[in-house]
Order: sequence, then C-alpha cells, then structure tokens
Amino acid sequence: RKSRPLSSPGERISKASEIQVMASADLQWELIKRNSCFLVKRGRKAFSTEAGNLKCRNSFNSNGLIHRRTVGIEAPTAGKSGVVLVLRNQRQANRPARSHSQVPLQRRGPRGVLGSIKKILRQRRYRRDLELAALRRASAIMRGQRKIGGK
Repeated sequence: RKSRPLSSPGERISKASEIQVMASADLQWELIKRNSCFLVKRGRKAFSTEAGNLKCRNSFNSNGLIHRRTVGIEAPTAGKSGVVLVLRNQRQANRPARSHSQVPLQRRGPRGVLGSIKKILRQRRYRRDLELAALRRASAIMRGQRKIGGK
C-alpha cells in the first residue's frame, strides 16, 4: 500500500516516504576531524583512509563519511582488469549495506574507462570537484595493472 501525505496531525508517515536526515555535514566534520579511526598522522600532515576519500586527505571537502554524494574508485577483485566505480545512494542512507552501488568498468581500454567515469559523474550530477580526483585514481589503478613488457 502506498503512503499518502499527512491529513491530520495524529496520522503516521510510512517509512518509505520519510527522509532521514542525520546531522549536517558541518557538524559531523567538527565531530570527526580530530578524532577518527581512519585518521593517520604523519609528521605535520594528517591523512584519512576511509572509503570514498579519493585524495586521502583529512579535509572537509574530500571526506567520504559526511557528504551525501561520494565517489570511490577501487581495483576489481583479483585477476580482473579495469576499475570499480563506487557511488553513494542518497535514498538508502540509513541502510549501510545498500547505500553504495558499484559499477564495474572493464570492457574498454584506459581511455574508454576514463570517459565512462566522466560521463557517469556528469549525468548523475555528482560533485564536480571529485571528477578530476576520480580520473586520477582510476588512471593510477590501471597504470598498476599494465603488464610489463620483456623477454
């Protein structure tokens, strides 16, 4: 049965129509910026190892935990070439197992994969500041998958 909008104050909203809003990204950042299990301090610099952080920096803009839309680039399972594009699904924010969708990109060469990443991010209107970082991460992963020529 489909849920309908509230007609009286005592009526209850179904789970499907609720939009669960956690704390704002700014508040979450204030809570985790100095104390996080993903935080790695090396000298005067602070790095972060969470999923969805393409630049591995401990900064507000590149953090993968606090933003609604994040992008991740991973290497596929053993023996396969290409990359896996990981996107966060906003509607499934309260279900961690379903909150990320994975798109394997391995059919074409490196230029085709990079073009697909760019096209997907632009079509879905993801954050433009992450586009170049995603392309660099994918390029580095594919460069590591190249076979070394020799006799």
